[in-house]
Amino acid sequence: MRRSSARSLRMDSTSRSDSGSGSRSRVYFREASFVILDEPTAALDARPEEDQFDRIRALLAGRSVLLISHRFSTVRHADRIHVLERGSIIETGAHDDLVADDGLYAELFRAQAAAYG
Repeated sequence: MRRSSARSLRMDSTSRSDSGSGSRSRVYFREASFVILDEPTAALDARPEEDQFDRIRALLAGRSVLLISHRFSTVRHADRIHVLERGSIIETGAHDDLVADDGLYAELFRAQAAAYG
């Protein structure tokens, strides 16, 4: 892809992750109506992650975004969440609905939240 024809979202906060290593990521895309983001903030701490997602939401407003993440802080604001187990979708819904359904999503959400509190 030629750089001059691509739009760039620069994830420009070089930050320290919990492991202490610096990270810098960059995403390039054309004016696509569908964008895939695979763990776009995996190396960021909580505050820079929230800032980055504010920029992502603003830049990608009106587009379909497939966000792949293991962090519930990342996916909880999605319109629709699909929970995969062994390659199959086993649950679908919004965060609050999935927590209320008390399935695998709720179990994993509680386990991850317990690690922080």
